[in-house]
Amino acid sequence: MKREQWVPRVHVVGSSPQARLGLAVTHAKSGNYQRALDECRAALYTNPRKADVHLTMATLYTALERYEEAIESCRSALNLNPKLYQAYLISAHIHKMQGRIPEALEASRLAVQIDPENFYSYLLLGELTLHEKLYDDATEAFFAALKYNPQLEMAHYKLANIFQQRDQEDRAIAEVEAALELNPAVARSQMLLGDLLMAQGEYEAALARYREAVQVSPYLAEAHAKVGAAYLQLGLQHEALQALRMALLLNPKMAEAHLDLGKIYLSLKKASMAQREYQAALELNSQLIEGYTGIGDSLILEGKYEEAVAVYQKALRITKTYCLKGEHYVSQGEYISAIVEFRNTLNLISKIQLPETEAGKLIPLRPRTSGERRQNERFLIRMPVDVREGTANYAPAVTLDVSLGGMLLETPWDLPVGAEVEVITPLIEHDRKIALPAKVVRLERSAMKGRYRPALELLSGQLESSEWRNFLEK
Repeated sequence: MKREQWVPRVHVVGSSPQARLGLAVTHAKSGNYQRALDECRAALYTNPRKADVHLTMATLYTALERYEEAIESCRSALNLNPKLYQAYLISAHIHKMQGRIPEALEASRLAVQIDPENFYSYLLLGELTLHEKLYDDATEAFFAALKYNPQLEMAHYKLANIFQQRDQEDRAIAEVEAALELNPAVARSQMLLGDLLMAQGEYEAALARYREAVQVSPYLAEAHAKVGAAYLQLGLQHEALQALRMALLLNPKMAEAHLDLGKIYLSLKKASMAQREYQAALELNSQLIEGYTGIGDSLILEGKYEEAVAVYQKALRITKTYCLKGEHYVSQGEYISAIVEFRNTLNLISKIQLPETEAGKLIPLRPRTSGERRQNERFLIRMPVDVREGTANYAPAVTLDVSLGGMLLETPWDLPVGAEVEVITPLIEHDRKIALPAKVVRLERSAMKGRYRPALELLSGQLESSEWRNFLEK
């Protein structure tokens, strides 16, 4: 006997609005959104004041990406029943997708007011306030979401992100560990914990987390790139090379992975291969300072000093810094000396081998004569600057007065008389910075306790740069 194939069918039981709504839900569950909308319209034809039908239509329009009609259905539902918090949540979700964050925030806050124990309302409010960098509000919202649903792995993960942004690493680690306890098979949480451990110098522990992320998501390029970065910090170049190649095989548009690969080739003295990777990074992001400095360093390996100078100058232009001393050496054709100054100004700590015969040709800049100093008009200008002595780190200071040939600073530390320093001065009107070499000629104690007033004399060379002169004349 031939067996008949059984096919489930939807039978209409009555034609009341509630029955039509039931049919609409059944069609929606099977993915037949248009049939579901037809049933909703039939229900509203019989009773146009059924708020739950309007709400169902809003969800259907959202699924069909007909967002304006979805918003209109939400409005209709709320006009009939202002307590339908789901309508506010749908509206907030749509506004968020369309980038209308203020409207999304307003809708999500109204949803919380109507149902203050609904965890999803708090979760959405937390995401929106986090997007706006309202960290206190976002923290409060995510903790509220966890109060009503302690199993929300996402809320712990978002809290970890907030604490990371606020440099509260211990709290960030605690939250991401809580997220992983709820669900260890989430690559993003494994990577975040790895990032936090990397920031603390725990490279081996970070590597273990990144490898867990790869185990969970073997085709996630970012996870492989982070494995490579951790290996690089541990000095395991071969392993780093393999991981970074895999990352770029999965996603060749990862600028940071190209930079790390460039560092490896540079350390192996493979200049052309390093340049290729640094250039690939710059094609993805033309503002990456490390891309330019990496190319500059690789050109030095090839003995192309003049070309290296040009690349370092590009890096300085991006940072909007003018290295006066370095430009002086360029004008004299002393490219090695210029490279030393440019690299110092860019705070490059990696060691580069430079020819001793050239490096010994640094031309010392001389102090100005008293007659030259008196010729310069002084201006009472208070502006923030950064100062450093030798190769130390830059420290903040404030100018009290400046001239073309010198300046008086106020600093929280003393500078020894006779010390040569470098001052990074922002040229506010030109949105640029200029590096000025100077010598401490006098040191006084400020009237304010713990403050000092060093008088600096700018060293002559090409001090009358157009940027500095134009700034003072204005």
